[in-house]
Amino acid sequence: MSNPFATCLTNSGVPTLDCIPNLLPVVVMWAIAIAFIIALALIIYSAIRFITSGGDEKQVEGARKTLTYAIIGLILVLSSFFIVQFIGRQTGVTCISAFGFNNCEKKECPPPPPAGFCPARTQPTCSAGTGFSWTCK
Repeated sequence: MSNPFATCLTNSGVPTLDCIPNLLPVVVMWAIAIAFIIALALIIYSAIRFITSGGDEKQVEGARKTLTYAIIGLILVLSSFFIVQFIGRQTGVTCISAFGFNNCEKKECPPPPPAGFCPARTQPTCSAGTGFSWTCK
């Protein structure tokens, strides 16, 4: 696997603002993983509190609230994936499920280049190589 940050570093290895689109998917992935782990830990913690409550109503109520909020959090984390995928399918923008700015292909040409962009006797032409761009032909 190649380094996703290799293209956004200066020659001396200093990150530039071009690293933000590469960093976003990593941050989102880790945030969701940590939220999932915390929710599971809270579910286990509330189960232990239920077991050790000894029938004390106050401790049982506290464990029940912890379990309820942990399950709600877990449902929110898991449903976030499904919501994003559903919106992507409904709108035809399925690349949004990849969590990044640079994951969608541009489907149209950028605005035309200024006059004088091409040498004499050539015309600017939009081409779809690695993305849509203007070339002179």
